[in-house]
Amino acid sequence: MRNPLYLFWVFVFLFMMNMEAQTYEFINQTHFSKADTAYVYSDFSTIEENVFRYLNEVSFRENWQPLPTENLPDINNFLSNFDLHHAKEKVLENNLLDKQIDFYQLDEKFVGVTDTKSHLKSKLPYTILSRPIFNEDEDWAICYHYSVFYRDVGNSGNLRIYRKVNGNWEYYWQIMVWIS
Repeated sequence: MRNPLYLFWVFVFLFMMNMEAQTYEFINQTHFSKADTAYVYSDFSTIEENVFRYLNEVSFRENWQPLPTENLPDINNFLSNFDLHHAKEKVLENNLLDKQIDFYQLDEKFVGVTDTKSHLKSKLPYTILSRPIFNEDEDWAICYHYSVFYRDVGNSGNLRIYRKVNGNWEYYWQIMVWIS
């Protein structure tokens, strides 16, 4: 009979491998689908307090429709399927994981940016991503996302919401959490 501690570590390892595979599947399906090349900072961003505080129902309801728009998705559909308290717990877990993005698990259109100053001299922007936060059923996800430009231009950081439909991740909506 196997040592129970050994079985525990095997389970933890398999769970982490599945979580990583899901993360990279999500990024491949959701980010830069129309871009020839996507420059991405080489580390996942942690979700800091200024973004973390938006992970509650009041903030989502207040920021769901900042301007009148057509085709506004149903916030209640999202909130009934995504426990934001659970999301906060997942953020804390994600912030403890290895930050380095494994570009071997991403499509070849993704190019890692490690030296940001040199990259910006090329006048090409790059994007910073957090690890996705999945709901308990793993059919909804939130990802923090923002771009860095070589000039001082207006920018914003967004919590992008995605829904898995027929096995594929689809953009649902986004909440802007900061603007400059």
